[in-house]
Amino acid sequence: MRVIFEIPLLFLGRCLIPLLTRKAVIGLSRVAGSLTYKLSHKQRRVAEANVDVAFGDTKSCDEKRDIIVKSFQSFALLLLDLFWFNAFTVRRLNRFARYDDSAKILLAPAPHILLTAHYGNWEIIGLNSGHVGRAMTSIAMPLKNSFIDRELHRLRTKTGSAIAEREGGITQIVRALRNGQNTTLLVDQNTIPEAGGVFVPFFGLPAPVTRAAGALWARTKAEIVIAWCTPDENGVYTIYARPLFPEGAPSLKSDQITARSVQAIESIIREHPEYWMWSYKRWRIWREADDKSRFPFYARPYERYARYYNRRFLHKQSSTKDS
Repeated sequence: MRVIFEIPLLFLGRCLIPLLTRKAVIGLSRVAGSLTYKLSHKQRRVAEANVDVAFGDTKSCDEKRDIIVKSFQSFALLLLDLFWFNAFTVRRLNRFARYDDSAKILLAPAPHILLTAHYGNWEIIGLNSGHVGRAMTSIAMPLKNSFIDRELHRLRTKTGSAIAEREGGITQIVRALRNGQNTTLLVDQNTIPEAGGVFVPFFGLPAPVTRAAGALWARTKAEIVIAWCTPDENGVYTIYARPLFPEGAPSLKSDQITARSVQAIESIIREHPEYWMWSYKRWRIWREADDKSRFPFYARPYERYARYYNRRFLHKQSSTKDS
């Protein structure tokens, strides 16, 4: 049923959204985000649980509600802009995307490992990088709807950046870094140890995070940079960057680098929490030794996800042998 509705909406978005003015896109994103908050009980409940985990009693109910509504509006703008920047791409990027002075480091010829999150508009980072001649290679999770996945891949790579699949993509990323390209990783996705992750504290609760950043640094010694992109009230995006180790990388192990990167992302979210995607089930896994009472309602035992991953891995191995 989802596919039946998703494909027509995709074509509708491709045809109509690029025709809108920038002011209309901003207004539509605010209406869509507010409606999502009012009508989508499931997403709102997840977001409320996440905000409670992150801020507890340090913020009032009104402050928390304001964060969630603006978060929905921010994500709505990201979705609309996937289509809006698809038309007149060069002209619109020149006018509505810019680099902060802190992000000028990303324009240097040296390779960088960019770490970002579901924060602001992470898609603009890759799109604008290709536009300014610093095309990058990123890892992305495939969507369940293969048609929409192909369309999203086309939009993401329109200015020359490349997308590597999550499984087996590290080799492609290493090759890109050694060739002087930048790469981007989302470090706030759930990646269990069986899939190359490690549990680290995030807003005080352990969450599974990919080890890729530390592994890539160990193999390439490319500088690690925290990067993020947010819009102003007129819809003009600014890309920011912050070196993870401003004075040079110390002798840290891979897991320590991973933990440090998550701490850096958390500090950015705390500065402007309205830009993070609070409806994402970030704390969906607890381990036997964890305090289960601190986790949100949607969390499930770690063993459940480990069994699922192992079954899927064995199934893929079996399919490969059969082919």
